[in-house]
Amino acid sequence: MTPLVERFLPLSEKELFPSPTELSARCRTPIVEIPPETKELFYEILSVATPAAVFSVWERSFDLTELLSLEGEAALLGDRVALFAVTLGYGVDRLLEREQRRSLERAYLPDAVASAMVEAGADATERAIRDGFPEIRFGRRYSPGYGKLPLSANTPLLSLLGADRRLGIRQSESLLMHPCKTVTAILGGSYDI
Repeated sequence: MTPLVERFLPLSEKELFPSPTELSARCRTPIVEIPPETKELFYEILSVATPAAVFSVWERSFDLTELLSLEGEAALLGDRVALFAVTLGYGVDRLLEREQRRSLERAYLPDAVASAMVEAGADATERAIRDGFPEIRFGRRYSPGYGKLPLSANTPLLSLLGADRRLGIRQSESLLMHPCKTVTAILGGSYDI
């Protein structure tokens, strides 16, 4: 089973730090300016992060459906499947652990900013997939742990992407992702006829 396309994406500051307009759209609340302390945290996190993504586009096959435990969700896939993983890297884990040792209360904001950053990276990766394959009409993305897709699907997904060796991402026996600021997702699609 071979992917149609595989790509590694280093993610830039622009892709990880949304503008006030993008934040307003996400939060459904007008945001005129990003607070200075949030900007400072962003740059502190970015200084220790190694933000990157990997994605691949596959022809849908029974093997892929079975491998990812997608039996109940297979109808959502169409005839093409894009898989991706995005991470901020282990430097962010160390920064968050350091802040938690100082104070759980103090660790809350950096954790929230890092979560927003990895989600922005997932959005950028999804855009790269959609822009790279305009002939494929992709549906909404979904991730292991949502709907009927079990968290255990992350392990074969990471293996298929080579995210374990390319980005150092792994899933523990308790199904937690490491680095902790990591997102995996699946997009199903069909050729626009």
